[in-house]
Amino acid sequence: MPADKVMAEAKRLDAIPYDVKDVELGHHGKECSFEAILKKYKLTGDPALVLLGRIVNGADTDNTLYHQAEGPGLRPSPRVSGISATRTIMRSMPPSGSSTTHSTSIAARW
Repeated sequence: MPADKVMAEAKRLDAIPYDVKDVELGHHGKECSFEAILKKYKLTGDPALVLLGRIVNGADTDNTLYHQAEGPGLRPSPRVSGISATRTIMRSMPPSGSSTTHSTSIAARW
């Protein structure tokens, strides 16, 4: 939905607007919408979700808050898109069905 129609549609559906300008569950400073969700619903005590928030932030913003790569094997850069990071990680993963001793978590804004 176009960003300029989100508020009207949220009101019509009695829904919570997300990831658009000037909403509670949107970007605040250098933090992304996912981090706003973690704070609102008091999920910041879970280290895995906090790390996921940092990964999503790196993929969804200019990455100047944490200066970290979006996934294993990637070097930090001023802006690496989430889709690019996902493709890079997926190429480095073992084929489906093969045994491996590690796992990889990824997140991207589609």
